[in-house]
Amino acid sequence: MQFNSFWKRILILNIGILIVLFRLFTVLEKYFKKHSYNTSLFPVLTDDGYPFFNSINCDIKKLTTIKKL
Repeated sequence: MQFNSFWKRILILNIGILIVLFRLFTVLEKYFKKHSYNTSLFPVLTDDGYPFFNSINCDIKKLTTIKKL
């Protein structure tokens, strides 16, 4: 099979498209990480700017998960 100029162009275009898609994905990933920083169930910071887990009166790390009986 001969590798003519048509397939070379297709290969170069596909590589270019992959690079563009990769760059677009990384930009979108950074955007979503930046804007979803404090929107989880347990936010990182409270409204007054202090860490959320320090403002809770119980020790969350020692809590066990609820299991079905």
